[in-house]
Amino acid sequence: MTDRTADVDYRAWIDLYPSMPLFAGIDPEDVVRLLELIAPPLGTVRAGTSILDDYDPTWFYLCVGSNRDPSAPTPPAHRASFLRPGQWSMPTGPIGTPGLVAGEIMTLSGCDPWAGPKAVWALVDYDVYYLMFTLDDVLEYRDGLYPAQQTMIRNLMGIVAQVVIDHRALFYKLRYGINMFELTDADKQLYAEIHADPLWLE
Repeated sequence: MTDRTADVDYRAWIDLYPSMPLFAGIDPEDVVRLLELIAPPLGTVRAGTSILDDYDPTWFYLCVGSNRDPSAPTPPAHRASFLRPGQWSMPTGPIGTPGLVAGEIMTLSGCDPWAGPKAVWALVDYDVYYLMFTLDDVLEYRDGLYPAQQTMIRNLMGIVAQVVIDHRALFYKLRYGINMFELTDADKQLYAEIHADPLWLE
């Protein structure tokens, strides 16, 4: 993360909030008021750098945009729901797509970011803008806006659960050729045999 800005106009993205899974079901005006209370800084990841360059696992990141040239070739998707898009699936777009959330698994689990997939953190040739949150930011009670805050917390848990399901589904698809959401009778037999082996994850 190269730059951080503390003085942020959260109304600048009010038209985008309804499409962001983190704010699903929250009135955009309530999102603005909630963000003004939480006051997350705006981080800019410069072209050719990565969030991991000065990564701090106490933060997770909500993308609000980029300066990518829309006429340029589309880079690979940051994340996609592999087999079953759901309410909390990330937008299916490149790094810099508004609404993408990054780092939430590491923030909640405290795991080493270098142990995870590197594609999520791929370098790009344009600047990307993120609102930066800590768990304390999200969980601290906000008087008068708790219904909106409660929904945001639920949405964050839904995002985490969807990502876990996505990675589990991809694991089965790549390793065993199984679509875990549409199991055939043969798949069910293989699935049972896999889980009967105590070393199935190795």
